[in-house]
Amino acid sequence: MGAVTGTEGLRVTHMLYADDLTLTANDPVQLQKMLRRMESYAARKGLTVNVQKSYIINFNAYRNFAVPVFRLYNQELEERDYFTYLGMLLDKDMNLHHAATHALRPFNAALRRVKEFGIVPNSPSSPKLIIHIIDKKGKEERR
Repeated sequence: MGAVTGTEGLRVTHMLYADDLTLTANDPVQLQKMLRRMESYAARKGLTVNVQKSYIINFNAYRNFAVPVFRLYNQELEERDYFTYLGMLLDKDMNLHHAATHALRPFNAALRRVKEFGIVPNSPSSPKLIIHIIDKKGKEERR
């Protein structure tokens, strides 16, 4: 069971962090079996899995490969082209450009806010004014 890796004999069956779980398999039959086992485990522990937050992604597959229907709690899981795991965007083509663009969004938003912050004229919170106040204070302390 599990997905084949670049290391011979090593397979990854899942990725788990806190309450985020990702199951991985190369064989659709194995994946459905893993989903059934997860259902049984969750039931024994008094847990449930949110089917609306669960979906299937077929990584690096041939374009004409038909993804079988997978079920969780007898409900069909949605097929998607991408998902975010621990803030990292993973798409079905394993394109790291999409992941990098996604990861840079918060930085670019912050950078845009910093630029806007410095553009407002005569603002008491303008960086130029803050630097000027700090410089004056520093000079006063040196006297």
